[in-house]
Amino acid sequence: MENMTQLIYIEEIKGIATNLVKELMDEYEDREEAEEQTYDRLHETIDGHQWVIYYAYNEDVLEYSDNDEAYQDCYDNESLGALVAEKGIDGVKPMMAYFAMYQDVSELLEQAFDDYQAELETSEAIESNLEA
Repeated sequence: MENMTQLIYIEEIKGIATNLVKELMDEYEDREEAEEQTYDRLHETIDGHQWVIYYAYNEDVLEYSDNDEAYQDCYDNESLGALVAEKGIDGVKPMMAYFAMYQDVSELLEQAFDDYQAELETSEAIESNLEA
């Protein structure tokens, strides 16, 4: 298991946002269409991420995330208590890590779309100048 640090966590979150936008824009080419698919794709990406799946990473995610309590947006104390009673605290940590990572990446998506658009426009301008 790789030892997670805050820097590794931040870089991974940025990488997820950047890669997700690139994949969507390559697939849809129209930003509006891509943005419509963003949150379904983000769910799939985070739900299958090793830091959510493997318990050993869950606490590190919660330590380094700025959104370690994001799960509270979906679960009230009663629901959370029922989950803990059913699965134990370790059984709930993957869910907590999921919501933390999901929110961290969500906060970067708009900037990732803007960066992708700017990079695309720069590439098109360079290509246009080379043709001239």
